[in-house]
Amino acid sequence: MYALGDPMTMTRMAMIGVMVPIITIPMLAVWSDSVGRRKILLVTLVSALLQTILLLFIHSFFVVGIIEILFGASACGVAAVSCYCADLTTSKNRAQVFLLIHAAWAFGFMLGSTLGSHYDLVTNWQVYLGIVVALSNALLFYFFVPESLKEENRSPFSLAKSHTIFAIAKLFNSRATAILTAVGFLAYLGVSAIGMIASNFMIYKNAAGPDYKMIAAAFAAGSSIAVLVSVIAALWIPAVGRSKVVVLSLAISAVGAMAYTFVPDQLFRIVVLLPVVATVAGAIIMASIVDRLAKDGYGVVIGGYTVFTLLIHIAGAQNNRLFSYLKEYKPGYLFLITLIPGLLFLSAILIYTNIPKEETTELS
Repeated sequence: MYALGDPMTMTRMAMIGVMVPIITIPMLAVWSDSVGRRKILLVTLVSALLQTILLLFIHSFFVVGIIEILFGASACGVAAVSCYCADLTTSKNRAQVFLLIHAAWAFGFMLGSTLGSHYDLVTNWQVYLGIVVALSNALLFYFFVPESLKEENRSPFSLAKSHTIFAIAKLFNSRATAILTAVGFLAYLGVSAIGMIASNFMIYKNAAGPDYKMIAAAFAAGSSIAVLVSVIAALWIPAVGRSKVVVLSLAISAVGAMAYTFVPDQLFRIVVLLPVVATVAGAIIMASIVDRLAKDGYGVVIGGYTVFTLLIHIAGAQNNRLFSYLKEYKPGYLFLITLIPGLLFLSAILIYTNIPKEETTELS
């Protein structure tokens, strides 16, 4: 029903899809500190429903632009859900709950990738299914999910605090949160880069040409690993502490990233899953930053961290250019590209393990 159009047009649309959330996520997250989480979450769910309905009419550049703008509103759901859970948790169990949120998002991505992998183009039944899911989600939320932010804990809305730059700058207010943010940045940057590289390698290794079903299936499998690891980590944290889980998740991701070009094709689909484990570290670090900056309001802190990780996807996408260059001009050095995310993960470990104990995720 729908096919990809001009590559430049799709690139512009992708950029809109990234830039709009950069503006809307901090604004809506900070607004939720004032009006409550429930109203903002309802806005995100309705936006998701509307953008899914518009897929039935995606015959022009204008409609695609509207969809991307609505995505900017619905993308705040990640931050709003995190704010909601932050309201209901303490520093003792916040990391575990954030990991379970991460598992829920990964599970949804797994199902979406699985459904999408059966067809090369978007078909009507997939859109209708998406509409049913989005509508059901909105209705279930409206009737069964109460407000989490009490009236006495709300703060007046400040346009200055909702600015993207202010929200990100808040993460660097102290040495501890700046270091934690840097570690989270490296972890998510490595995951973003490895996602691009994995897609390229699966295309490169398939002599018959791109197998998009295999790519979608691999990402679905990767998401299932993220679900499993997140749940295990949430159960393991009380026994060993946050720090050990952070280091182990980054180490597993580094090994997986650097093994890409050295494993036989039979093991490639297994190795390709390992680097997603680094997102576990990212979720734990966000919980620790929230613990330290709770007095500033969860909206500005979580909004800033969420949009900061979104910016990383722009940098991670640059690996596509490097991959194309090496494939065409230096195929013998193609293995070097997997060293980039591997080194990012190792750098995150090095920074994290060489900071004072009181500035790690262990103390909230």
